[in-house]
Amino acid sequence: MAERIAWSTFDALPGREAEVAAFLQACRDGIAGEPGTTAFYALETGPGRYATFAVFADDAAFEAHVRGPTADAVRGRAAALFTAQPAIVQATVVATKAAAPRP
Repeated sequence: MAERIAWSTFDALPGREAEVAAFLQACRDGIAGEPGTTAFYALETGPGRYATFAVFADDAAFEAHVRGPTADAVRGRAAALFTAQPAIVQATVVATKAAAPRP
C-alpha cells in the first residue's frame, strides 16, 4: 500500500496563538505513540496561521490516526482555539525523495 499524507491549515483565534503552539506540541507528543505515523510537522505559516503535515505508512495507519485521540483532541478544541474547523487535504504519495542518512 502507498503512503498517505494529511495537510491541515487553520487560523488561531486572536490572542490564542501561544495556546495553539502549546496545543500543537501536545499533539506531537500524542502522535509519537502512533507507530504508523512516520512523520509529523507542526508549522507556523504566518502570524496566527498554522499548518500540520503528517505522513502515514498506509491507509490503516491513516484511519487509526483520524479515529485516534489526537484527532479527537483537535476536534474537541477547535472552537476554542481556531477561527474555523481546520481545512484538511488528504493525498496518496505517488513519488518521494527521502533525506539521505546522516553520517
